[in-house]
Amino acid sequence: MIIDSHLHLNKTDDETDFSQAFFRLVGVLDTNHVDKAVIIADDIKNGNCVDTWHALAITNDSDRFFVIGSPNILDINQSDWDFFEDNLANKKFIGLKLFPGHEPFYPTDPRCTQVYELAEKYNVPVMFHTGINTGDTECAKYNDPKYIVDIANKYPNVNFVIAHYFWPKLDYCFEITSVVPNIYYDTSAMADQEVIDMSGGIDKIKNIIVKTLVAKPRSVMFGSDHDMCVQSDHIKLIEGLDISEKTKSDIMSRNFLDCFGL
Repeated sequence: MIIDSHLHLNKTDDETDFSQAFFRLVGVLDTNHVDKAVIIADDIKNGNCVDTWHALAITNDSDRFFVIGSPNILDINQSDWDFFEDNLANKKFIGLKLFPGHEPFYPTDPRCTQVYELAEKYNVPVMFHTGINTGDTECAKYNDPKYIVDIANKYPNVNFVIAHYFWPKLDYCFEITSVVPNIYYDTSAMADQEVIDMSGGIDKIKNIIVKTLVAKPRSVMFGSDHDMCVQSDHIKLIEGLDISEKTKSDIMSRNFLDCFGL
């Protein structure tokens, strides 16, 4: 089984609504033999990337898709919080995501506290966007994994997922997070050429994934960051690792299922 634990649903310039983008996404999954996928909602409403409110409607309870909700802590009211809690309670959301670096806040910002408390209450993971953005290296100050370590230690019963491995500072990310048992990693964007080039090359990418698996064997899960990145390239990345077939299989599905309690 292959489960893509990290992708988005984006409209192209030619697509007038998310149903067209969803149809295209299903085609990508079919082509790459991906059985299930996690749609990570954007925290900005009514953009070209599907937001939390529209993500539930577009998946329509399909058992092929999971949804991670994304509260925008810079622009949220009590009604929004109620919406997130209701959908965690009824298991429509399997987790929550925060976007420090896309927005100017730190994981330790007191406004994030309600996110962590909801995750603890409903036993779901919290995912963080990490690393630099194209054309913006300063944004990484907001998602430095040292802050995620602080939060993970404060909430030991919550699993935290680092997306993008704080690229391009892979070694730094490994060194400070690999000793924290409730921190996990997805491989989203790790096979993107910009990330490869800026992070030290494909061998560096592969080595850091293997090194992480040695330190914490069940901590890495497959994710692609489609369609900002190419899903098939990320499948090839896992296939090309010098690890056992059992470990590859775990990356492709079981580690995600364990981390998210599914």
